[in-house]
Amino acid sequence: MPNHAVLDLASAVSKVCRIAVLTNNPQIVATNITYLCPEVAGIFGELVFASASFKAAKPETAAFHRCLDLLGVVPNRALLIDDLRSNVDGARLAGLHAHQYTDSSALREVLVSCNLVD
Repeated sequence: MPNHAVLDLASAVSKVCRIAVLTNNPQIVATNITYLCPEVAGIFGELVFASASFKAAKPETAAFHRCLDLLGVVPNRALLIDDLRSNVDGARLAGLHAHQYTDSSALREVLVSCNLVD
């Protein structure tokens, strides 16, 4: 079941900058996201990536760097939102800004502080 509060925030951020998903789920999930979760596909479009396609997995720095290379984004211009502390720590080691997701109101505060939502 999608978290609509988080999807609403993602939609708002997508109006300010490009957003993407990096998941440790199998490639089949990323390939079939339109079928599996049309709400996510509607917001992220083709920018849903399985870390396996980068021959690495979060929290490995290579997973973050290879995804960002594909997107043409330098690490210090990226913000990772993840519910796992290990992935947040890995993203920070890779040079990204990162936030550990706990709830949508805390996420909103982070996005406001980054000037990504009002």
